[in-house]
Amino acid sequence: MCAMIIVLRLIGRYIRVETLFGEDKVAALALIPLFLRIAFVHPILLYGTNNVLIDDTLALTPTDIDYRSIASRLVFVSCILYLAILWLLKIVTLEFFDRLVASSGRNRHTLLLRFTRVSLALTFLAVLVADLAECQPFPYYFQVLPDPGGRCR
Repeated sequence: MCAMIIVLRLIGRYIRVETLFGEDKVAALALIPLFLRIAFVHPILLYGTNNVLIDDTLALTPTDIDYRSIASRLVFVSCILYLAILWLLKIVTLEFFDRLVASSGRNRHTLLLRFTRVSLALTFLAVLVADLAECQPFPYYFQVLPDPGGRCR
């Protein structure tokens, strides 16, 4: 649905003014992590991940463990892609505001937009570091057996 809205927006803009603005280009860029994340969902659902409690009666073959480990890696990458999608769409809004403010010529608004850009960059890095540091040691993100614990699922 999100991809369809972005594509319709791009087509509509191009038909109306025969050019794309900065926010349109950033929205088009957001389609890349969106489609990658969609592509990762199938193997994740097909193979399962390390987030399912496995009792001792269920014997997993080495192939099953490998598939779950791969799917767990895809979940991790999917979280990073989700972060990228959200922050790119925030940048779309910021670019739109920038285009609106540019015509006013007010320094105060431009300064506020610069501050917001820096804030977006810093919060992106903070959330990325939080995602990477949530599970320690790092390989536990992908470990299936023994159970890596609740923080690493």
